[in-house]
Amino acid sequence: MAESTAAKFYAVLGSEHYFISISANSKIVEILEYLQLRHHETDPILKRISYKQCKFYKLKNPVLIPDDDSIDIADIVQQCLDEHNWTEVSPDRYLKVLGSDLRDDHVYLVIKPLRPEEETDKAIENVIQKDEELFRHLQVTVTKLQSWTARDVQYNLYGGTWLIDGQQPLDSIVDIENRLGRARTYAVPNDTPPSHADSPRISSRSMRSTASIAPNRFIALSDATRDLENASSYQVLFDNIFLPAVPTEDHPVDVKDTREFAAFFSVLRSHHQDCTLLVNDSSSSQKASNFTVHFISPPFFSHRSEHFTYKEQTPWEFPIFLNTRDNPNAWCKFSPVSDCMVSSISFLCPFMICEVLSQKSESDRFSMLIQGIALARVGQCFMSSGEKFFVVAIYLRGNLIAERYIITQPGADRKVLLCVFAAFFS
Repeated sequence: MAESTAAKFYAVLGSEHYFISISANSKIVEILEYLQLRHHETDPILKRISYKQCKFYKLKNPVLIPDDDSIDIADIVQQCLDEHNWTEVSPDRYLKVLGSDLRDDHVYLVIKPLRPEEETDKAIENVIQKDEELFRHLQVTVTKLQSWTARDVQYNLYGGTWLIDGQQPLDSIVDIENRLGRARTYAVPNDTPPSHADSPRISSRSMRSTASIAPNRFIALSDATRDLENASSYQVLFDNIFLPAVPTEDHPVDVKDTREFAAFFSVLRSHHQDCTLLVNDSSSSQKASNFTVHFISPPFFSHRSEHFTYKEQTPWEFPIFLNTRDNPNAWCKFSPVSDCMVSSISFLCPFMICEVLSQKSESDRFSMLIQGIALARVGQCFMSSGEKFFVVAIYLRGNLIAERYIITQPGADRKVLLCVFAAFFS
């Protein structure tokens, strides 16, 4: 086949046959992409699968599709599904693996989506090949599949402790809280900001103020200085979070981009006013959008890092495996999707996950916590000796109160600590 020509032939997916017309130098996986692009609206299978959920089989003897209206095409498809005529091929191979001269009236390929149990078995096999201990960390037991309860959260702590706000935290939690609560250092911009005496201060205790920041109009401010000036107008809160410092090579400052100050100011200046409009709104998606725009995305977009990535409504890079107490040997593969998350680029493990109320039972909170428990175990197995991994899980309730959870596995056993702190944002 010449590289400049198109390859035209038939492929079978499920119980349907499809005509394929793609570049002759394409890969096998591109056949599935071709079908998804053209037929995803009419074929429910194509809507939900990826190439990782399929196996690809070359027909040893390609099957002719006669130019005869009296032929039942279902019989042709059934002939293609004869496994004795199959040879598995990798999706990364090029079309030439199917044959040197593909004809437009023959079936050359069968694409077989994995059944749920086959998909689970394959996923387990892949994980075990990498690390058998990792598979153990990814196991979660629930009372009933497709149901998440507080009892399931407690069970999966494996004897660990679920601390609620106000209870005396353990030393390992105190250490994490101290690290999270440490003031963020910043370098003062070279152009000195004007005195606050020249502009009305928005009181840090008057969260509903609509007064605008009006720096001395005769002084041209850089964006960095304006961000700092606006944020520090909430002096008490600003001073509790940020600390000026002189950066050195050994001790760089934490704030790399003053858009972090802009995000801080936006939370206090805009989000509080939005809450009065949103708190009684029935739309969880609108609440989620407002919350993530103000609280979650700005810190991670103000300074892009080579160490982590921020995503919304995206599946994790790996599944967890569910069983039930009544049937502990039957596993079900489950791919979590967080409303938003921050993941380590080096080992693809989320360390911050967030969910927004979408169910009256708040079972989505329990699913987030159970998934966070699995993350705490998985993340810890990637840590060097002596280092501790923890997950921050944030749940936004319908009344716009955000609950922050810390989940960590402090010891060598499987016991997990879970601590909640309710923060009032409305």
